[in-house]
Amino acid sequence: MDKSGLRGSEYALIARLTGVIVAFAVGTWWLYRSLPDEVSKAKGSVDGKEMFSVALPLMFVASMQVVLGKLDVIMLGYLGSLEAVGLYNVAVQLAALASFGLVAINMIAAPMISSYHADGNMGAIQRTVSLTALGGTAFGVLTIIIFSIFGHQILLAFGTSYTGSSFALWILFVGPIGSAIAGPVGWILSMTGEQVTISRVLLVAAAADGILNLILIPLWGMNGAALSTMLVTIGSNVAMVFFVQRKMGINPTCFTLSIVSNNRN
Repeated sequence: MDKSGLRGSEYALIARLTGVIVAFAVGTWWLYRSLPDEVSKAKGSVDGKEMFSVALPLMFVASMQVVLGKLDVIMLGYLGSLEAVGLYNVAVQLAALASFGLVAINMIAAPMISSYHADGNMGAIQRTVSLTALGGTAFGVLTIIIFSIFGHQILLAFGTSYTGSSFALWILFVGPIGSAIAGPVGWILSMTGEQVTISRVLLVAAAADGILNLILIPLWGMNGAALSTMLVTIGSNVAMVFFVQRKMGINPTCFTLSIVSNNRN
């Protein structure tokens, strides 16, 4: 604690809050400058009932994603130790690097999927999700290769004790790779009016995650938390792949190697 009465952790929180505010301000300014003049002149009509019928399930989806992202850490702190939480949280953040490629590509693919769905162009959706899954998987595999070579040194950068989370890290890596292989299934369901379906899948996933953590953390500590997260991530993606195939008739995974024509209906 310094003369101002602030601890190092409080400085970190202030720095993060400042970064979020600055990023929001810059993004808002950039968006305002980039919008064409026609946008400000356009007159829109909003169906409040329809808007809320779509927004509420999406809000629930976002809430469940937050729960799934933090439940393992919270339960590890409750059932395990604070030291294990510190080691495990670093593994969680590093494992998330494997999903960066899919997340980035999804930002581009999501509006394309929505547009193609509105036009009824299922062939274009298939081509888009196939390329998205392939790109996300390639990035994930590259991340795995880098960590297989430099993983020990990367963990040592946080401190010698953090090498104890290496096994949990490799378990956690399976989740993002599985998500990349499954493709942008969450975005497909969200962008095509199936937000209720994805909300149900995530609700079941959150419940399963809680139960598995209760069972596995007392047995294996942080490795049990990692195993729970991995199983739930893979299971929810398998479920969403099933719903995408059943409801839309497309294969969202990276195993669809043939890119279909834009003219397919």
